[in-house]
Amino acid sequence: MQGGRECPFLEFLSDSGSSCARLTLEFRSYPEQNDLYMTFEACFFFADAGNGDQFFFPIQADGRINRPDVFVWDHESDSREWVANRLRHFVEEWFSGRLIR
Repeated sequence: MQGGRECPFLEFLSDSGSSCARLTLEFRSYPEQNDLYMTFEACFFFADAGNGDQFFFPIQADGRINRPDVFVWDHESDSREWVANRLRHFVEEWFSGRLIR
């Protein structure tokens, strides 16, 4: 808990990049999801909001993460929404309680 707020996503801070890669590949590997959700090919997931929603960096057409923006995937509506202009801003907003999911 940080600043009175549960932080279920904090595991990503101590995990290696390979854990993020595993999470991303896991989301891409369930064929059943193809009927429910848009593709996850352009998402590099790095954090769980604790409610099923996932935070990610967008992967560009060249296969790289070229921008620092952070987005959230809403697992109920399958929407993808911009939440922060960089990881630092995302963490600050989360810990302050201003980023509500």
